[in-house]
Amino acid sequence: MKRALQLAAGVLAAMSSLAGLRTPSSPVAAAGVCTTGLTLTLHPGLPPSAQHAALSVARDIPRAPVSVSAPLYPGARPLTSFGASAIPEYPADPYLQTGVAEYRTPADVEAVKAWYRTAFAGCGWHRNGSMETNASVLDSGITFASNSNHNLTMEMTFGDTPTGGTYIAYGAEEITYPTRPTGSYLHGPFSQVRAALRRAVMKKGQPVWHTERRIVTARPIIARFVQTINAITEYHTVSGVCSGGLSLVGPAWLTFVRSDGSVVHAFESGWGWCGGLAVNGFRWLIDPGSVWKLINAET
Repeated sequence: MKRALQLAAGVLAAMSSLAGLRTPSSPVAAAGVCTTGLTLTLHPGLPPSAQHAALSVARDIPRAPVSVSAPLYPGARPLTSFGASAIPEYPADPYLQTGVAEYRTPADVEAVKAWYRTAFAGCGWHRNGSMETNASVLDSGITFASNSNHNLTMEMTFGDTPTGGTYIAYGAEEITYPTRPTGSYLHGPFSQVRAALRRAVMKKGQPVWHTERRIVTARPIIARFVQTINAITEYHTVSGVCSGGLSLVGPAWLTFVRSDGSVVHAFESGWGWCGGLAVNGFRWLIDPGSVWKLINAET
């Protein structure tokens, strides 16, 4: 009996010793709490480490410093040289600014990803996609989009180190447009809006175009046109690379007429980043779709 008790005590002591040698558990990010440990400074275009063709930069891109703060995995150490491109994909926009950083940690890659998913959510970001590849040591990733800036995203990519740890790469991307010119705002009062919209119907495989015209005199509708156009905040002079099929609607012309006969002209080729709205000779305002919808409803 005494011998059995001695053996049991020995087993417990050995188990206690082994427990002390276990690898500490991975840190857990607190839900709803934001702790940022990294600030990236963004620069126009792509970083030198990007393994892509050069991206042209708009001459009027804002040159004021742009910085982005992000969570940093506890204990992660920066790499002195990049193992791979931290920006696997990007929008081909001449107003793109980017910032990158790469780190490594001995922690397991899945534990690191789980930490970042919680940490970014606590700092005002939401998941906006994921990626996997076999063309880079950074073979998986999560894209986060800012809740407060729809032009800002962070591409987080990860990979296994030779020793079983994790590479962590940050790729911050922000589209920074120039300030909308003051001359592009409408100043009334206006007595009418003359609208014209091109439309087409397909006949024998070919578009047949016609122009629909309307003169708007109702004050509430005129006010809605003015308010909707003046509410646009984004403006650029250089468009990015766009592709798409034939549109059977557009362009549209608007003439805002004052009671004294003076006018302000506007022209819209289409809504969105690939379209554009010119007002009083200033082009292009980026219509999110609100003006285009109003034109189609009232023409």
